[in-house]
Amino acid sequence: MGERALPVRPGVPGDLLVHVRRGRDHLGRHFADPVGVADAAAVAGISRFHFHRLFSAVYGITPGAYLTERRIEARVPDRDADLGDRQVRRSEQVLRP
Repeated sequence: MGERALPVRPGVPGDLLVHVRRGRDHLGRHFADPVGVADAAAVAGISRFHFHRLFSAVYGITPGAYLTERRIEARVPDRDADLGDRQVRRSEQVLRP
């Protein structure tokens, strides 16, 4: 399951956008670990408060909400994945009237 692309809003200078993306990428790669905004801000090389403001301005979502979404997405089973025989039989039984 791939990471959802966040739309980028205009208005943040390119030199700062690079830092915000670096922090976002860190959150996306390490969402399963105990990582937080302070860690992403450290990777981005800016204060956590500045990172939070810039992240929210660029992506329209807070870093914490983004991290929560990534963690939820990872727990939702992929509908296109092959199911085991037992799961297929169980789902067929549920679907039969």
